[in-house]
Amino acid sequence: MLDIKAVVFDHKLTLIGPYTGLQGVFQGPLYYYLLAIPTAIGRGDPRWPLVFIVAAQLVGLIGMYIIGKRFFSFRAGLFAAFLFAVSPVAVAASTYIWSPHLTLPIMTFLLYWFFLWLEAPTLKYFIFILCCLGLLYHFEIAFAVPLTLVFFFLFTILLKKRFFPKMALIFITVILFFLSPLFVFDVKHNFITSGSVLRLFSGKTQGLGQSFEPMGKIARDHLFRFQTLLWSSFVDQKHPISRLMTTFFVGITGWFLIWRRDKRLSILSAIVVLMFIVYLVYPFQIYHWYIIGLMPVIVLLMGVAFDRISRWKIGAFLILLVILLISSDAAERLYRLYTVVDDGGTAKIKGKIAAIDYIYKDAGGKPFNLFIFTPPVVTDAYDYLLWWHGRRAYGYLPGKEKQGVFYLLAEPDYSKPWSYQGWMETVIKTGKVLETKELPSGFIIQKRMNEQTSL
Repeated sequence: MLDIKAVVFDHKLTLIGPYTGLQGVFQGPLYYYLLAIPTAIGRGDPRWPLVFIVAAQLVGLIGMYIIGKRFFSFRAGLFAAFLFAVSPVAVAASTYIWSPHLTLPIMTFLLYWFFLWLEAPTLKYFIFILCCLGLLYHFEIAFAVPLTLVFFFLFTILLKKRFFPKMALIFITVILFFLSPLFVFDVKHNFITSGSVLRLFSGKTQGLGQSFEPMGKIARDHLFRFQTLLWSSFVDQKHPISRLMTTFFVGITGWFLIWRRDKRLSILSAIVVLMFIVYLVYPFQIYHWYIIGLMPVIVLLMGVAFDRISRWKIGAFLILLVILLISSDAAERLYRLYTVVDDGGTAKIKGKIAAIDYIYKDAGGKPFNLFIFTPPVVTDAYDYLLWWHGRRAYGYLPGKEKQGVFYLLAEPDYSKPWSYQGWMETVIKTGKVLETKELPSGFIIQKRMNEQTSL
């Protein structure tokens, strides 16, 4: 949100988006520019970009129905849309703003154009597919790169000699066009990105602070991440049927890929398999947000499988039973979400704003200084909320000096609940403690006075 604030309110354009797990490599900037629109409409309210994210996931849901109905059957579309709607992955992607979450709706567009291209391999559809691939570089580059390689391979197989050299040149040109802001940034900053990529292949750089791992460990890690994605694509991964659904999906993927003579389903299944193979080249641990873009592929395959199996007498009963189990899991999650009453918590906007309001009201309109402790160390969320809410509601921002009256706002680390005490006693040890208050949300607020300043 601070980066979006810089674009919208400070008028500072950017060539890069959020950082990635690889040192010196960034997402494309389109993510910030898209979220700049709802941020500007909401006058900085950080909840407005979330409205945009939710709308994007609804587009993905509708896209699942359209794809299933248009290319398979009406019931396949309904099943795919249902699975997308209750998927814990999609629910999480509708809950908070994060660039990888926008890979879901983009993937529905990509699949739609790809299926149209399979029916009529025109240049128009080909370019639409490439544009979707290029867009992914602005939301999760760790997903975009492997998927680009997979589609390059697929087009090579499907078009054979016709793919080279004209179509291959168009493919590369379109992808490079979407990467152009990153290239400009790289040139302006002494080739920090390209240098990092080159160091990766030479073994001199690391991903998220990790070192190279043996191939066997990498394969096991990547397999676990894919399993986790499958577990959480349909129900909560702790649900008893999550492993059963995963086993079923692996079975129907093999069926579509090997035995079922349906070109679209075979290619769709191959995408999942090929993505896993390509990720094996990446010598570090992968994370769940790298691969959540595969969720639309997974639920579409499962939706088509549900349709085929429901046409059998016993199959219809089994599918109905599975749908009831999935629905009960979704209903339970909704019940917890909307019936558990809390005070905002330290991780929610509501709780953070309540803590900020308490300090401002306690200061009584007088200038004060503020120091903040968070488990991740960074205070970006509070910096933004102070700028948006504190400045708007109270007309001024707190200072950052240990003078006069100053406050310490601590967000406890529940894994290390004593850690904030060490910060208060060592890092910020100046001043006489006037009052210590624990809010219902869990925040610890301490009011201090510099001993050299009188009341």
